[in-house]
Formats: sequence, C-alpha cells, structure tokens
Amino acid sequence: MSVYSFFYHNIVSHSPETLVERFGGPFTRMSSWFAGKPIEIPVVIDGLKFFNPIGMSSGWTDSPSKIDDIHRLGAGIVTSKTITVEARDGNPRPRLVRGKNQLINSMGLPNKGLKWWVSNLSRSHDNPSIISIRGETINEWTELINELESFTDIFELNFSCPNLHEGVMDLSESKKIVNDIASITDKRIWLKLSPEYSVTDNINFINSVRENITGITAINTVPVRNEELGHPNKQGGLSGDPIHRDLVSLLKEVRSEYGTFTDLPVFAVGGINSSERAWNIFTEYKSIPLVLTAFLMQGPYFFRRTARYFQSKMNELNLTSLQSFIE
Repeated sequence: MSVYSFFYHNIVSHSPETLVERFGGPFTRMSSWFAGKPIEIPVVIDGLKFFNPIGMSSGWTDSPSKIDDIHRLGAGIVTSKTITVEARDGNPRPRLVRGKNQLINSMGLPNKGLKWWVSNLSRSHDNPSIISIRGETINEWTELINELESFTDIFELNFSCPNLHEGVMDLSESKKIVNDIASITDKRIWLKLSPEYSVTDNINFINSVRENITGITAINTVPVRNEELGHPNKQGGLSGDPIHRDLVSLLKEVRSEYGTFTDLPVFAVGGINSSERAWNIFTEYKSIPLVLTAFLMQGPYFFRRTARYFQSKMNELNLTSLQSFIE
C-alpha cells in the first residue's frame, strides 16, 4: 500500500466530506507543483492530438484551474465537470459513501453554472478541451452549446446522471436531443452512456444516433440505493471496482458491433483502478481509459504511474507509438 493509499483509507475516508471537498483542490494543486514533466505518449483521438492516452472522467474538475492541475499531474485527457445552465448546490449531505474499493456518490451535479464557466474559461490550444454538459430542455441544451462551443473541441452529453431528481433520460428523448444538437453545432459530440439500460438498449441507442456523434463515454456510475445518503430517495451512483464488469460487458458488445476505435472512439470509465487494467482496456478493447475513483483513492500521481507502465509495455513490445492499437 502506498503512503497516499494508507493516508486515504485511514484518515481521508473517515473525514467529513465537507472537509475533503474543501481541501481536495488545494492538495491537488500543490501535488501538481511536484509532479514533474508529464509523460508524453501522443495519440490522435477523433482527429485531436492528446499528449498521452490516460485521462480523467467528468465529475471532479469543477473549474478551469483544476483541469490545468490534472493535466500537470500527467493526464493527457481531462473532461470538465458537467455544466448546467443554472448553478446547482447539489443534493443534501451526506452525499458520499466511501468503501474499501468503491464510492457511492449522490452529488447531484453541483456546479457554478453556465455564466460562471463562460466568464472563467479561456481557449487554450495546448490540450484539446472536453466539456461535459447537461440540459433539461432543448432550449437549455441549445444555450449550453451556443455559449460554450468556442471553448471546447468535444461536447460530452451527460444523459446519465443517476443521482438527479430527473434521473437518467429517456432513450427516445435523448435520441431526439442528439439529433437536434447535431444540427446546431459543428463540434464533436460524444454520448455518456448509462449502465441503467441494458447493453442491447445502449447499442441500439448508439446505432440510432451514430451519424450524429463521433464517440461515446462508457459508462457512468451504476444507480444504487444507500440509506446513509441524504438524497430524499437515498439514490446514488456506484463507482470503483464493483462496476468494472459492467464496463467490460458493454465494451465487448461495442467492439463486436464497431470493431475498431476508428469505427467508434470510446472513453472507457468504470473500475479502472490499476495500470494493468488501463493497459488492458486500451489494448484489448481499443478504448481510452479514464479514471476518477482511482485518482481519489490512490492519489494524484495515478496518471503518471500509469503512463510509465504504458511506456514499459511499449519497450517490451518494441513499439515507438501506441496509435496502432486504436486505428
């Protein structure tokens, strides 16, 4: 067990969540000062060049400065926290249940809202930008697209947050929204899929909108109930090791339907808690591994360790590039 893991399991995981939320950002920023130069293993994804194929999924980076911190810590790909039109405080506390190798969160998309993000974003060309958004009406989706498209390369459409009152969006409604959005923006559109639907339903959903999307994020947290949560319905989303099998089940079917990364680019999320798992997701399922729970539980240098592992595998295989795995 690493020093950070010992610290997390014995101190952080028992600390009040408000304290952890308050000091998590400053700790990460301080850690980024000592991270050293990020490891570069360039890959081209959806026509965009990223400096390595290891990244962070949406959920933690609630400001542009945090996005920069995660890049400095070695993540080649960073997705913003989901942005909504209006600022949200999120669900009542407690909204985080911490286990040995898993988390249950009922955050409820707390964020500063569209106006704050627009006033604080700047367009950087050092790293491609991925912004996650969530609207409740087509007018909200349209407003988010119009206000944010000059700041991003990829829009991730979050139809699948399990701990909102509105819940996971209806598939037929989601299909219509995707098609409507595609008609108002030239930006790349990625879908964030929910494990609440069956693998077959998700594949059918992908097929129905394939011409209007350029990739998918699979999967979001798995909906569960937990009596410790402050959510009125005790509803939350499970992440970490227990949901890895859900991710793999969907990836198998996706690659059966869309054999290569070129056929359908995938950001894979769910229980990727080791460098070995990240490598397997990348090579076996031709998908880009994104993490969040592993970052929270194993520490800020997870990305750098995993990039080093990728480099060691490249050396073993006498590879000078990883691009062949995702073409």
